[in-house]
Amino acid sequence: MASSARRVELRVRDDLQFAPLDFQQRRCWTVKDPLRLKYFRFEAEEYALLRMFDGRISWEELKSRFDAEFAPQRITISELQRFAGHAHRQHLLVADGHGQGGVLLERRRDFRRRAFWNTVLNPLAIRLPLFSSERVLKSLTDTLGWLFSRTAVLVAVLWMFAALLLVGSQWDDFQMRLPAFRQFFALHNWGWLAATLALTKVFHEIGHAVACRRFGGKCNEMGVMLLVFTPCLYCNVTDAWMLPDKWRRMAISAAGMYVELLLAAVATFVWWFTHPCLVHYLALNIMCVSGISTVLFNANPLLRYDGYYILSDWLEIPNLQRHAATVVGRWWRQLSLGIVDASEPFSPKHGHAWFAAYALASFVYRWIVAVAILWLLYHMLEPYGLQVLGRILMFLVVMGMVIQPLRRFVAFAKSPHMLRQVKFPRFAAFMGAAGLLLAVVCCVPLPYRTEATVRVEPRVAANVYVEIPGRLAVIHVRPGDVVEAGQPLVSLENDELRRVADELADEHTRLAVRARSLRQLAFRDEAAQQELQSIEKAAEALEEQLALRRADLARLELVAPTDGLVVAAERRPSTNTRANALGRSSEFSPAAATGSLDRWSNQPLDRRNHGARLETGTIVCRIADPRDLEAVLSIDERDRPLVTRGQSVDLFLTATPGRKQRVSIEHVAQQDGEFTPASYIPSRTPSSASFHRSADSSTAGRIFQASCPLQDDADTIRVGATGRAKIHVGYRTLAWRLWRTALQTIRFD
Repeated sequence: MASSARRVELRVRDDLQFAPLDFQQRRCWTVKDPLRLKYFRFEAEEYALLRMFDGRISWEELKSRFDAEFAPQRITISELQRFAGHAHRQHLLVADGHGQGGVLLERRRDFRRRAFWNTVLNPLAIRLPLFSSERVLKSLTDTLGWLFSRTAVLVAVLWMFAALLLVGSQWDDFQMRLPAFRQFFALHNWGWLAATLALTKVFHEIGHAVACRRFGGKCNEMGVMLLVFTPCLYCNVTDAWMLPDKWRRMAISAAGMYVELLLAAVATFVWWFTHPCLVHYLALNIMCVSGISTVLFNANPLLRYDGYYILSDWLEIPNLQRHAATVVGRWWRQLSLGIVDASEPFSPKHGHAWFAAYALASFVYRWIVAVAILWLLYHMLEPYGLQVLGRILMFLVVMGMVIQPLRRFVAFAKSPHMLRQVKFPRFAAFMGAAGLLLAVVCCVPLPYRTEATVRVEPRVAANVYVEIPGRLAVIHVRPGDVVEAGQPLVSLENDELRRVADELADEHTRLAVRARSLRQLAFRDEAAQQELQSIEKAAEALEEQLALRRADLARLELVAPTDGLVVAAERRPSTNTRANALGRSSEFSPAAATGSLDRWSNQPLDRRNHGARLETGTIVCRIADPRDLEAVLSIDERDRPLVTRGQSVDLFLTATPGRKQRVSIEHVAQQDGEFTPASYIPSRTPSSASFHRSADSSTAGRIFQASCPLQDDADTIRVGATGRAKIHVGYRTLAWRLWRTALQTIRFD
């Protein structure tokens, strides 16, 4: 008897459950394995073929029945055998022959080994199934099922929208009241964060389970999941795949996010309307944990969480991530190996570029999330000297993400069938092109430029100091005015000095009158003659003091020491710190209006400083040669090691739009103490780049200065002009640039 005519000792399991589904206007079947809680999706032909295995039919009969039922399609005996082998490995078909116990036992052991290593290599999410949950969930559904009614969902969405409006309308105050990163993740908040994460995830999973039961599904099991080592509840609602309505499946997938966002909305109002206390900070924890986890994880379709399953159901593409990866793999094999793969059932027929982009974005995002979580754990363990645990976790997670692609590659390399399809000339050409591209990226240096803000300053300037302290009475000039030597700049008033000078003048006048009277008596009165001599000496001393006081009064009139341009002095922060911190203008105040300011702010020549007191040594302004200028570059400390003397710089000043000026660096700050003061830290405004003192210079970073002499033959550049500069710092490879960009993007402190 031919082997194809022999009875096939394989039959479909009696306990399997089947449910019809429609995907992309095609009927398919979901097969549920109730023992292993595994779900499989078959096309109509595959489902019919699976049901034909009854333990008595032969391969020839299987082929005949399939060809007759699905004509004009044809199937071969080898294809039937491959299908049967796959179904048997998935425990959908069982064999009635002898010797199957050992095979099944070995499969069970292999399954347990795989489960163990999957758990070890994914320590950030470990599931521990505990019990069946039908009785518990029946009670919860009776109690909380109303939350998923249309009316309740509408009210909840309006409540969430109201919370968003509150945050949006009070955004500035909201930002000010939020704690800094290190405060939020400080040691004293770890316990509360873990408790909040566990609590919100319990509600999240209960939301899935209650919605699943309400819409006709079952929750097969409940258990504990260690999510980043925090114990949380989890509910297995995979039974939703048995529901024929995709909108119900999408609702079940979204139920957990719906519950978390509702909690976050309630917590937002609690946090906003409570004073700092335990409830206040717990509400903040719920806001952050629920909001961040929903946006970054659950709602994000790039990870295999709720958003992924919603998108998969909406597009009607089961196993969306696998199909997207298949598109990339098919392109890759066709490009590099010349292998043309046949399309799979339910794989996307159009928009392959979008699915390839999705697969690549999903791959990159998974790595970003894993690195971010590991980085956070590492820094949380660092203060206790437990960095070794962080490194072990990093190794395990990275191995878990790398080992699966490596296993697929090894399986491909060991498959003679696949190797026979490889077109080795194309493979050699591809590897040569890839090697050449890698060499260009890693070894070929290309011109590299870094940008900086620039401000035009005089190279040499004479400082105009306050020699005698006084109150600013009259401002004769403004920054940018051209003055001549001796021209008045500002006039100060010193009431105490003027009072002393007036008293000295009055005393001197009194002594002069007394001296005249005594001169008339001195010829005949010896006592009058002696008194006259003492008065004349006192008058001489008073005259010297008066001359000094009048000289001091004259020095209250500040004049230009030389011909040149008036340049504003260094800025100084306003005394109204709160107004500055909130970004509000503080130019006008009652003190300024009454001329009784104690301290000047911004620049001494500002009109609002009228009446402010200027102390000895204060630089009021500078007088500079308008033709002897230099460009002062403000260089970020990250770019400082790249900048050296003699490098060429392209200047683009706002005063000369469309014009590029090539200069070279003459001097670069070398020490920490040489970085530019906060008064020259640049800040971009909607209109242009400007220089001002930051309200919080601690967050601005260190800025180093470099100077470049300017040539302005056309006399078009003015002191104080701003713009941007491109510094030619040499040649760097593309690999160096990519690595530097990555290091600058991710903060490690």
